[in-house]
Amino acid sequence: MRPVRPRLLPPLLLVLALAVPAPAGAARSITPLPPTWREGLNVTAFWWQDLSGPRFRTWLGRARSSARAREVTFVIPWFQYFSDRNRSDHLNATEIHRSPGDARTCRRIGSSFTRCKTPSDAAVAAAVRRARSLGLRVVLRPQLEVGRNARTATERDLVQKGPGEKRAWFDSYKRFLSTYARIARDTGAEGLVIGTGLSGMTDSEDDRAEWRAIIAELRSGALMGDGRGYRGELTYTAAWDSIVEDAKDPEQHLFFWDALDLVSISAEFPLLAEPPDPTIGALTAAWASSTTGLPAGPAQLVRNIQAEYDKPVGLSLGYLSRTGTAAFPEKSDFDQQQAGGVVRESAQARPVRAAFDVWTPIAYDGGWFRGISWNEWPASGRGGVKDGSFSVQGKAAEVEICLRHAGVFTPRCRRSSLRR
Repeated sequence: MRPVRPRLLPPLLLVLALAVPAPAGAARSITPLPPTWREGLNVTAFWWQDLSGPRFRTWLGRARSSARAREVTFVIPWFQYFSDRNRSDHLNATEIHRSPGDARTCRRIGSSFTRCKTPSDAAVAAAVRRARSLGLRVVLRPQLEVGRNARTATERDLVQKGPGEKRAWFDSYKRFLSTYARIARDTGAEGLVIGTGLSGMTDSEDDRAEWRAIIAELRSGALMGDGRGYRGELTYTAAWDSIVEDAKDPEQHLFFWDALDLVSISAEFPLLAEPPDPTIGALTAAWASSTTGLPAGPAQLVRNIQAEYDKPVGLSLGYLSRTGTAAFPEKSDFDQQQAGGVVRESAQARPVRAAFDVWTPIAYDGGWFRGISWNEWPASGRGGVKDGSFSVQGKAAEVEICLRHAGVFTPRCRRSSLRR
């Protein structure tokens, strides 16, 4: 394969792209997003009823009307764990399970992942059709979680299999993925994410060969078992820390995006360790800085990846509304609270605004940037000013996203009500 040299941004353009924004005010000038930008939200569904019922219909409608989204990504969990209740080392499991639910057995939200967490296939298909009827572009993101319950849960990037287990794991993963490939194909969903943050299962040539085979089977329909392939957009979402080595050396392909349609990156790069609630200007500058130990600024690392694979790029990105989130965007709300973070709307809204300020000019330069899908927009509504989670609903970050998606300052952009 001929080496691909990175096409770096000229210094002047990089400076312009990372310019410090004007101070915030009651009203301000908003730069419209380019037509190539997909105004996206990650619609998370971690309860069996999350993609059905009146609350879902309300919040899906608000994604369109209140957040001005043009694209939604439905995030749907399955779980890796041992069926044997005596096992707790679920990272070693090769079994991947849905977590089915019904009204009789799911009367309350429990800590077990074995029941009540995965929406039914019929609910997912109906959700896709409803979203498309509202004029939304739809992406399905089936997502692997690890653990039998909250106590045994662990990060998916730690999943790694030796030669003896790899075949069984990939066979189980393909059964999981085929479920949503069929739904995406049959409902006309525009995109399918084939994996998210599985760093330990993408880091060898053998692993990457498995993923390439999966991609081929998705296209041909062999994965679905009926010879009717998926013709929509395919991508894989990599964790931010897994792209660093690849971005440093464009002559080695450490992913398989060349076989896909879109590069997708979960872009929770650490920006600033101090202060706990940085200014918009400091956050904007941090996207160009390598002061957090990275070999280059996060924006340049993403640009290098784009140049290496010569594919369009989209980001998945989110922040807690809790101080300290800019230093450790990956941390859960619980972990950030334990680290001393306090609920504060600006700790979320400022990095959201900074990300728009950084990536909007880059999107205009070259046409390869496809925008940001914001994490998160809970399918059945959750958030508000006292909530420290990634949800943007009912918070200043929702207003910021609305303004940027609208492309103009308008008083119609305001916090959604969380009242039931």
